[in-house]
Amino acid sequence: MNMNMNIKHKLTLYLVLCVIQYLLDIETVKECTTNQGRGLLFIHDMFSMYLFIGGILFNPVYHLVFTLGIMLQWAVYGGCTVTKYNNELCGFEKDRCFNDVFFLMNIASVDKVGDYRWELVVAIIIIIFYDLIYIWQNRTNLSPNVFERLSLS
Repeated sequence: MNMNMNIKHKLTLYLVLCVIQYLLDIETVKECTTNQGRGLLFIHDMFSMYLFIGGILFNPVYHLVFTLGIMLQWAVYGGCTVTKYNNELCGFEKDRCFNDVFFLMNIASVDKVGDYRWELVVAIIIIIFYDLIYIWQNRTNLSPNVFERLSLS
């Protein structure tokens, strides 16, 4: 991936991948007929796609914070709160898992909400290490404002 890619091209690529993921996802959950459920499903697809490729396309500092936040809420709430709420809106079983592109390819799937397979854990660890390595290697090129905004002082 060309790291000097224009932000407009990055956003276009990201949105195209999100739409593809949504179209694949909605095909597997045709029984979700509510507009709120389908809308939240698209937002969830956007979160999922950002989780997996956001560090490559966009700022890895923000992506690392996002990823760690997602992992924290998974640990605290025993699974993805967005998946749980989406299941409620669509009338699915409470523990039905989210069908993102990685789940459909059986790369990073779960058997039910809160029951994560080792492939997903390994994928998240690789993502976090990618962000950390990229941040470390480019620490002098990253805007100091990125780190100032993230400081607690």
